[in-house]
Amino acid sequence: MRVLVENYGDARIFYDRIFGYKRYHVEYKDGSVSTYSSLWYSEKDIKRMVLEKIENKENYVNKI
Repeated sequence: MRVLVENYGDARIFYDRIFGYKRYHVEYKDGSVSTYSSLWYSEKDIKRMVLEKIENKENYVNKI
């Protein structure tokens, strides 16, 4: 079962717990999905990466 951690509109962050540790799943509005392990990334790191990716995408679209 996935638990919603954060919803940014363009991206949603979920986690599930497998074998005792969390895996984070990021689903983007365009349909792509990224998976991160809590062994290497904290929730704070994942939120920061997602926000940076969303902001860079918006800046790129606005420049065109």
